[in-house]
Amino acid sequence: MTVFDAHWSVRVFLDGELQNNTQPGLGDALRDAASRAEAAGRMIVEVVADGKPLEDAALAHPDRYQHPILELRLTSIEPKELVRSTLLGAEDALEQAKADQYTAAEMIQSGQLDEARDPLASMLETWQAVREVVTRGSQVLRVDLDRVDLAKASGGRLGGRVADRSNELFATLDELKSALAREDWSAVGDSLAYDFDELVNSWQVMLRSLADHVAGMPVRKAPGGEE
Repeated sequence: MTVFDAHWSVRVFLDGELQNNTQPGLGDALRDAASRAEAAGRMIVEVVADGKPLEDAALAHPDRYQHPILELRLTSIEPKELVRSTLLGAEDALEQAKADQYTAAEMIQSGQLDEARDPLASMLETWQAVREVVTRGSQVLRVDLDRVDLAKASGGRLGGRVADRSNELFATLDELKSALAREDWSAVGDSLAYDFDELVNSWQVMLRSLADHVAGMPVRKAPGGEE
C-alpha cells in the first residue's frame, strides 16, 4: 500500500490552504507542493504528517515511503525571509564568539594555556558557521551575496564588498591557526585582543546590512507564477 492509496483520504495543505491533490505518492505530492510554492516565489521549509514533522529519511527518499498518511501540512516561506532571519541569527551568534574570545584571552593572560584551547575552538567553529551562512544564503537566493556593495548596503559604515570582508576573515583565521600551531601564545593573545574585536564589530554591521539588503530584494517567482 502506498501513502496515497485509494483506501486513504489524504488531505494536503500548503500554508493552511487545502490543495487539490491528485498525486499518487508522497514524492509526487511534495514535488507538486514545492512547484506551487516556487510559482509563488516561496520554498517549503516544514512538512508535517498527521501532526508530526516528517522524518528526515522520508524527506530524503519520499518515493520509498510506504506508511499511510491522512493529512500533510506544508509551510512555505519567501527565500529572502529565511536568509534574512539566518543572517540576523549569525549576527547574534557573534556575541558568543566574542564571549569565547574574551574567555580565551583571559586564560592566556593568566597562563592557563591548555584551558584556553576549548573557548578558542568554540570561537573558531562559530566563525566558520557564520561565514557558511553567507554562502548558503547565496545558494538559497541564487544571488552572489559576496558581490554586494557594502558602502551602499551599510549606509557608508563599511567599504568594499562582502568578499573583501570574507578574505579579511580568512586571513585573520589563518594567522591565528598558524600561531596556535606554533604555540606562539603572545601572537594568539594579540590577535584576540585586537584583530577579532574589529572583526566582530565589522561583521555584525555587515550581517545586519546584508539582512536589510536581502529584505529589500524583489520576490523571485518561477516562470508562469502568479504576480
